[in-house]
Amino acid sequence: MNAFCWNCRGAGKPATVREIREFAMKFTPTVLCIVETHLDRVRVENLASTLGFDNSFYVSSQGRSGGLGIFWNNPIKVEILGYSVYHILCS
Repeated sequence: MNAFCWNCRGAGKPATVREIREFAMKFTPTVLCIVETHLDRVRVENLASTLGFDNSFYVSSQGRSGGLGIFWNNPIKVEILGYSVYHILCS
């Protein structure tokens, strides 16, 4: 299992999405976390399918600050235990 966390600072930009997609295809992380996404929930769900992940969980940004997302594929089981605008706690 490998996990990766990326401070992507605006995951809605086409160049950033392209970089994340290329990374995900090259290294196939089991779990991918992105922070500072500046996205809403719908756009993160679309990003999950674009990146090839089956599952996602997201904490929306507040204005132009924050935004957290975690992506994983089946059969990995990720249980979200709690979250805030600053963290996602999972097992």
